[in-house]
Amino acid sequence: MASKPTSDGGGVPASGRAQPRDAPRSIRFRAIVLIAILVPISVFFMVWNSWVAGGGGAADSLIGPAVAALSILIAVYVAVKRWRPRWVLSSGELVAVYAALVISIGMTVSVWDWGASVATVMTWPIWNAGPENQWRELMWPNLPAWLIVADRDALSGFFLGDANPYRREALLAWLQPALWWTAWASALLWVSLCLNVIVRRRWSQEEQLSFPMTILPLQMIDPKGRLFANPLWWAGLFIAAGISLLSLVAHFFPAVPAITTSVDLSAHLANNRPWDALRTPFLDWEPWHIGLSYLMPADLAFSLIVFNLFWRAEYVVGRLLGWTTSPWAGFPYGDQQSLGGYLALIVVVLWLDRRYLLQVMRRALGLSSAVDDSEEAFSYRTAVCGGLVGVGFLWYFLARGGMGPAVVGGFLILYFAMAMVMSRMRAHLGPPNNEMYGAMPEFALTEYPGTRAMGSRGLGMLALLRPYMGEQRPNPAPAQLEALRMAERAPADPRRLAWIMMAVVPLAMLSYFWASIHIGYNLGLGTANVDRSIVFVARGASEKLDSWLRTPAGPNWSGVEAMGIGFAGTIMLMALKLQFPAWPLHPVAFPLAFTFPIDAMLPAIIASWSFKALLLRYGGLRAHRRALPFFLGLLVGSAVVGLLRLIALRALGLS
Repeated sequence: MASKPTSDGGGVPASGRAQPRDAPRSIRFRAIVLIAILVPISVFFMVWNSWVAGGGGAADSLIGPAVAALSILIAVYVAVKRWRPRWVLSSGELVAVYAALVISIGMTVSVWDWGASVATVMTWPIWNAGPENQWRELMWPNLPAWLIVADRDALSGFFLGDANPYRREALLAWLQPALWWTAWASALLWVSLCLNVIVRRRWSQEEQLSFPMTILPLQMIDPKGRLFANPLWWAGLFIAAGISLLSLVAHFFPAVPAITTSVDLSAHLANNRPWDALRTPFLDWEPWHIGLSYLMPADLAFSLIVFNLFWRAEYVVGRLLGWTTSPWAGFPYGDQQSLGGYLALIVVVLWLDRRYLLQVMRRALGLSSAVDDSEEAFSYRTAVCGGLVGVGFLWYFLARGGMGPAVVGGFLILYFAMAMVMSRMRAHLGPPNNEMYGAMPEFALTEYPGTRAMGSRGLGMLALLRPYMGEQRPNPAPAQLEALRMAERAPADPRRLAWIMMAVVPLAMLSYFWASIHIGYNLGLGTANVDRSIVFVARGASEKLDSWLRTPAGPNWSGVEAMGIGFAGTIMLMALKLQFPAWPLHPVAFPLAFTFPIDAMLPAIIASWSFKALLLRYGGLRAHRRALPFFLGLLVGSAVVGLLRLIALRALGLS
């Protein structure tokens, strides 16, 4: 991750430049009230969608439902502006609303990712314990009682449905774990916010990183409305909306032909050696992914294509030669190599920013410093001391749950290192998706030092943390940094924005538990009323814990060697990129390309990169920027119609 701005126009366009100092910056009470209303509604809808349709909504670098909500909100305010101009929110207030929606929806949009399966993970091993699996004797003693619902009578309605969720016994059984998990999520994001405050000046002002994921919301909230006057934007919007609407019509009337935007190759790959070594049988080229891919620098898009094909070839050839027996484990150790690559990225970032971080520490300690924190959400002293307090609470939380000091230290270092890698990738390069499951502490710690060294109670705690060790696509940490960046441009009061982002976390978590309890006791987690993918993470966490406890293992030395290879390879790629800016392969793409979403959206990345490369070659940077509104229109059209489609289908009970 070189420190120079992207060279192909990925930066914030003219409408995203910093506003005059005397522009209104305050976030008024009306915006806070709107956030307090929208967050519980959004969270409830996301949880309901996961339970009845499974998996959740889009969880890419941009959160589709949040983009759709911002679009609808702006449309409403445009409609009422002529009659009630005082009702209209300022650009800074729209930033606050958007940031609140991104964080709250990101926490609940997908059961595969960040925190949205807590309610199922902490109840599954209790309700499903029986004499055949011996979970009562094997698991229960290793699960912290204060983080689970241990009362099977209280859980009967949650799993069987048709029960009143507001009985005193049920609510009391859920109260303690819900509060503890709310405190956990709040502390995680408080520490992330402190880290983001520390690096914001360096990444946004000194290095002038482009923050591609802020381009769309900044152009949408531009008071001059230049985006909406651009015919290319409307063309992109209508094309994306038309494709989505045609798909919706085809859902009700199968005789109507829909435009194909994906293909499932499962039937061709399954049991067909060596192609069965490919992990992802799906390919798609939806307008949403084409629009997202256009925001990437051309060198990252090209590198993702090259490295994704490299990973596929490595597994196929390994399978052909008999070296690869499963795409999920063993040679060529793709997950371990990716982990090594991400570790290399954080080492490089720390090395490049070492002098700046030293100045931050001097400022926090009250010594003379070259950095100024007067424009930050809070002072560097508050960020450093507050971050340490947050880490102290997280340490207590994990240690009380049964983890040893070495494991707790390794867990926290790995988690926040990866959170900052995500923030850096998004700020500099804007990849369309940042899945990082293989780089999270659960995977790393079970590779080395291994499950035997962690102890049974430590493993029980790790299993309960599985919802936060998932694919990380909507992890709120990068969204916090992007919101602080937008506060510079909108402008908005960064201090009030920071506290709003923190207040949203407990509100969203408590709304999540309320929605899960309400829906669970009505539909029943163990019944056919819900989509079975809702229990995938919970079942997987319990089965992993069962395996860890029955067959503890030491370090996976082959995996550790693969981490070293990935680390060394990424360092080499980074050195080449820093030494030779024209070097075509970006080091970030090496670990990032080995993910399911990048596998699936490869055709979209190829299409977007090809068009962008032609524009840059024959029209230059100006042509690229002139085409940008079209791809932003693809994003908005896909997001708005996608959300309306979900609402319509849920209201009609058709999915």
